[in-house]
Amino acid sequence: MLGWAAVLAFILHPLQERLTQRLKGRRALSAGILTALTPFLVLAPLSVLTGAFVGQVTRLIEYLRGHSFLSFPEVVERLSGYPLIGGAVGWMRENALVERRAAAGLDDQRPADTAQERRLHGKGALRWARSAPWSASS
Repeated sequence: MLGWAAVLAFILHPLQERLTQRLKGRRALSAGILTALTPFLVLAPLSVLTGAFVGQVTRLIEYLRGHSFLSFPEVVERLSGYPLIGGAVGWMRENALVERRAAAGLDDQRPADTAQERRLHGKGALRWARSAPWSASS
């Protein structure tokens, strides 16, 4: 807070000097006028900016509510089209489920979302990230 006061004092000093000259050397009156006006000069633009920001956030929320979000398979499909990460996404699609199931010790005939798989998912994901072809350790 003291830092902001120093910044305001530095910025308003030339104005205070000019106002003192217009008021025929009455520094206390000049300082009082600036002290009374500064909150309005700072808060008025800040409140206008806040109102504009609230309006934009409101429009954004309305827009997002009106549009459907992509499902996970659609996101993965779009990501695989990007040049830098497309190969990694494709590799993940092919190998992530297999490695997760192998880490959980499950065979391919069982349902994909078991409690044991959910519990071991973190360990499988770490093992998957370490064995990925783009990782630095390979």
